[in-house]
Amino acid sequence: MNPFTPPFAIFTALAVILALAFCLPCSLAGETDMPPPAMMIAQADAAGDTDDEDYENEYGDADEGLSDPLYHWNYAWHVFNDRVYLWLLEPTAKGYSAVMPEQTRGCVRNFFDNAMMPVRFANCLLQAKGRAAVDELTAFAVNTTVGIVGFRNAAEDMLLYEPQSEDLGQTFGTWGAGHGIYLVWPVIGPSSLRDTFGIVGDSFVSPINRLSTNWNIGLRTYDVVNDTTFRIGEYERVKQAAIDPYSSLRDIYVQYRDRQVAE
Repeated sequence: MNPFTPPFAIFTALAVILALAFCLPCSLAGETDMPPPAMMIAQADAAGDTDDEDYENEYGDADEGLSDPLYHWNYAWHVFNDRVYLWLLEPTAKGYSAVMPEQTRGCVRNFFDNAMMPVRFANCLLQAKGRAAVDELTAFAVNTTVGIVGFRNAAEDMLLYEPQSEDLGQTFGTWGAGHGIYLVWPVIGPSSLRDTFGIVGDSFVSPINRLSTNWNIGLRTYDVVNDTTFRIGEYERVKQAAIDPYSSLRDIYVQYRDRQVAE
């Protein structure tokens, strides 16, 4: 089946993009390669099977070195992001996935992963990961040509390559920078002082930021919606399992980022 049929699915998706481009805050314009309400869910999923005792033996207490002096600010945006996800993002993602075949959504995800190569490549270099940087360039060349501008992850089929997760926040962490204080941003979600500076720095390398504001916001919104279709229900499971969802998401975020830095 051709992944770009039926035609009405494409028109529906375009309508969703245009609608959300005007609904979501413009803070999406500064984001990196994993757009954040989706990032918040991905972090929860990635850390969902974490054994707290094993984690603390390897990395230390998740709360150590991470203060939360702006609790009231952070909690207010936590509630806001929760409502945006449950009332706007997830229903939109469900509607989008109902009309857009999974194969097509996978192609879209591959395209955005490929487009964000410069961010990953730059941070591989900054972390002195020469082999990883070469792998990024090789995969980008294969996916952009054989993979038809990245819609197909040809590098995975031909080279057994999967996109890495590298950003400036991780780079700062490998250089020895701590998290600083905990921060929650509207739409972006959980962050820290270190990772906030990382987001800003990565935005200068992101190729999507070279586009006009409308295209920038529209594409990032589409990326968020498309990525969320693969994670529907994960956020709810994390909330239901948590006594205090705010604290749980904060600890999950810290643990997830610590693991990324350690790797």
